[in-house]
Amino acid sequence: ETIDIAIGNCLDRFARVIGLSNDPSPGFNIEQEAKKEGARFIELPYVVKGMDVSFSGILTHVEQEAKKNLIKGTVTKAD
Repeated sequence: ETIDIAIGNCLDRFARVIGLSNDPSPGFNIEQEAKKEGARFIELPYVVKGMDVSFSGILTHVEQEAKKNLIKGTVTKAD
């Protein structure tokens, strides 16, 4: 269970930040980008309290990092 925002809302906002389409769905499009050859994993902060997970901190972090690093060219949408 999430403590703050639903995972779907988190994926929707992240897809918008990196400029992905909502068609057919943001989560699917994020997954397709991540499958591309050369895609890198980026460590993210997260909070788990028992069986509950908080996504708002992850979202804030990726929004800030994605905007900054996409402009610099140090990451791609696939990362």
